[in-house]
Amino acid sequence: MEYYNNIQAVTYEEVQDIICLSTLKSCVHRGDVVKLRRACYDKPALYSVESFPLKYKKMIQDKFKDELQETATQKGLDNITEDM
Repeated sequence: MEYYNNIQAVTYEEVQDIICLSTLKSCVHRGDVVKLRRACYDKPALYSVESFPLKYKKMIQDKFKDELQETATQKGLDNITEDM
């Protein structure tokens, strides 16, 4: 999982145990899932986590729960500045 333009994104390799490729392609074609970046040489396609249907989104969030909490904490710490 990574952030792409401040949007949580996953690759197919990260969610292949949750959703099969044909289902993912169908969801993208119907507009249920947003493809953020097309695949090209050495870079996989990225899909927005928030755009997945609810049943898949819950499973993705459960799988990456620790990573999501870590990035949320890290984002909060980046906004803190020390007073002199």
